[in-house]
Amino acid sequence: MSVRIGIIGSGAITRRAYLPGFSRPGSPNAAKAHPYFDFGGCEGAEVVALCNPRIERARNLAEEFQIPTVFEDWRELLSRDDIDAVCINTPNAMHAEMTIAAAEAGKHVMVEKPMAASIQEADAMVKAARENRVLLMVDQTQRFWPVHETAQAILRSGAIGRVISVRGKMAHGGPQFWNPQSTWFASSVEGVHGALFDIGIHTLDLMRFLIGEPVKEVAAFTTKFRGEIEVEDNAVAILRFASGATGVLEASWTCNPRESSIYIYGEFGNIRIGHSADEPIFVEYALPDSAQNREIPAGRLSYGRHVPEIPKRSRLGGPFRHFVESVEKNVQPTPSGEDGRSSLEVVLAAFASARDRSVVELPLER
Repeated sequence: MSVRIGIIGSGAITRRAYLPGFSRPGSPNAAKAHPYFDFGGCEGAEVVALCNPRIERARNLAEEFQIPTVFEDWRELLSRDDIDAVCINTPNAMHAEMTIAAAEAGKHVMVEKPMAASIQEADAMVKAARENRVLLMVDQTQRFWPVHETAQAILRSGAIGRVISVRGKMAHGGPQFWNPQSTWFASSVEGVHGALFDIGIHTLDLMRFLIGEPVKEVAAFTTKFRGEIEVEDNAVAILRFASGATGVLEASWTCNPRESSIYIYGEFGNIRIGHSADEPIFVEYALPDSAQNREIPAGRLSYGRHVPEIPKRSRLGGPFRHFVESVEKNVQPTPSGEDGRSSLEVVLAAFASARDRSVVELPLER
């Protein structure tokens, strides 16, 4: 029996990622995925309802993807007994209320990043899922990219030794290039914050995923170059991890061409991700090849430079398949609500640092 899914929100992320992601592998609908969200489709899922207060948008998308039911009011969608799980693809300020209501209605939840506007909201979402015995997953898509899974395997092997520092950047020309119809990104009411909240949290979560340690201190600066928006469009944060490793995180809505990169520096080598399209990842080792005793993925290795082979698909099948399989087996998906909360906390600490011009220690006060 298929996992029956309702999606709240019918914007660009639903059109380019979720609907193709939950479509049958090899189908025309699965082929509509944006390249960044192409995980090959998903067995065992059926999207049965869409919701948007602008009902015509939901109807148009439902017609394109053969979805039988549309709603104008998200509460009506949650009242349906024929829906097992809900995806929440709405402006950031709405995530908490909808997630809590979905959990109380007995629906499993996959919520877009950032999961909430505050730590208090995130805690309430986690609590609602736990008390109602439903699963809560935060969609941090980049964890499921095969190149990042490969990088994590290299780090876990100890091939570059102890991590000393990491530098991550996510930058593009702004949300208008992603979806010109959505204006909520620039609103402090609906979007809450700007570039660091929208795309910086992708890179921050990826840094946490790769390094495998909590962040203990944050210092940050935010800037707004575009006067017509209410939120920051650029941010830089300096991080200190539990081991003493340091990190630099950059997020920008004013850079072209786009960049998504992670550089990790270790005792015996470094890993570069996103350096070029031809080599999406490579590793440089300090010691001669003959002196190494490494368990590393297959690839080209010569003169201390290793270009790993990248699998075509995620080891977990991608976020959509992983969510469906977790619901089928009733096991906690990853990233969990608690994990999403941890990434949110670091980003909120960065905003507090920029506001107060101070170094902020974690955990934040509740």
